Amino acid sequence: MRRAGALATLAMLLALSGCAAIYPELGTRIDKVSADQKLDPPPPDGLRWLAFDKGEVPPTTRDGRKWGRGLQDGLPDPIAKLFVNDIEVIKTDPSPKTINPTFVGSKHGNFPVRVGDKIRLELWDSDPLNNRAIGTGSARVSPEMLTDGGFTARFDMGGHVTLTIKPAKPVWGLGVWYEVRGKSAGVTRLLDNSPAARAGLRKGDEIVAIGPTQVKDMTTDEVRSAMNAPPMDGLALTVRHADGATLNAKVKQGPIYPTFDQYGPIE
Repeated sequence: MRRAGALATLAMLLALSGCAAIYPELGTRIDKVSADQKLDPPPPDGLRWLAFDKGEVPPTTRDGRKWGRGLQDGLPDPIAKLFVNDIEVIKTDPSPKTINPTFVGSKHGNFPVRVGDKIRLELWDSDPLNNRAIGTGSARVSPEMLTDGGFTARFDMGGHVTLTIKPAKPVWGLGVWYEVRGKSAGVTRLLDNSPAARAGLRKGDEIVAIGPTQVKDMTTDEVRSAMNAPPMDGLALTVRHADGATLNAKVKQGPIYPTFDQYGPIE
């Protein structure tokens, strides 16, 4: 009884304080792309799937000592870094005690990269106190790199590290998140290069109707069900932009090319 009374008091205090209600964010379904699915549109030109492939540590350190002989830590724990236009975009996990790192499981996905961008690959020996440089190599992104599928930076003292460069990889769906707020629904975010974004939806839009049904006449479960089961020819949405303009859109499931920052890794 005491607990019930305390909860009732808390609810009354929240109401009196004017605290805004918190609504759960709901997302439309996102799936992997199967081999037979047509990618329309194709991957955008300014986005590439990047991942460190493998490397080879030079036979000696930069001061001439052989790895594993006379070194307190023995073999190195290599980490690789990628800089695009002098901004670090990828730093791998360490590959423990090896001169042939593979960087399995490290950061990878879609990143903004264009022909002409400057890229720099660095290889370091990971150390709890101070990482030690192993080698570095720079280049401008060329059409040949994109055709060949990557770039290998070769170091002056031997060794190398390879970056895989492929067209952006997609996932499949609508690419929109929303909140159902009582008798209304609002778009909270969208994935870049998604069908919802291409159809003209924007963050902050109010979803007025789904198909012929007004959202104000739908329950939360009905909204969620409709958004997660779009017809083959597309989901008809009526949305109101923040400026008051109304958009009638038909959003069809298709390829989404999200950046790593938005979505994380894509295999």
